Amino acid sequence: MLSPAKAITGAIVFAVGGALLIAQPFQQQGSVPGAAIDPCTTPIVPVTGTIIWGSEGPDTQRYTTDSGQHIRNFVFNSTMSLSDDRLDGSTTATGGWDQNDDGGGIYRGTRVIENTDGTWEGPETLASTSELAFYTMSDLTGTGAYDGLSAVLFIENNIDHPGATILGSIYPTDLATCDFSTE
Repeated sequence: MLSPAKAITGAIVFAVGGALLIAQPFQQQGSVPGAAIDPCTTPIVPVTGTIIWGSEGPDTQRYTTDSGQHIRNFVFNSTMSLSDDRLDGSTTATGGWDQNDDGGGIYRGTRVIENTDGTWEGPETLASTSELAFYTMSDLTGTGAYDGLSAVLFIENNIDHPGATILGSIYPTDLATCDFSTE
């Protein structure tokens, strides 16, 4: 038989657990490993932050031709810090870069962000308008605790600064499958 003390203890445990679940930051709900992501109810979360440039890999190859500078086997390791810690962590960009003599250029490659809860990975493209300014778009898909989520990041770099600013969003990967017309 359930004693009054056990009933009260159970009610307190249930109430505290419910309060903790409700108090979880809105932007982090649904990021529990193994939790199913409902693309039609999971919010789109805007993010801002910075990337602190790190080091270039030793196998990067640089060529100068009549048409400009070319980089192959580019590997660059950095650190990202964003307003949503799901995108914080070490990041590696790999790819190739072509820049003409006036500084305009293009980079195509892949970005990977890793932290203890999962990984984000996907293609990225960079366009430079001069030797001083670079604009990158990364289209990332999450794994681990971020399975079912995607992120798009716009990275703006000014070569005069040690890092870059980032604007973007985390969103449900299958958002396009939702029929919002019935709401």
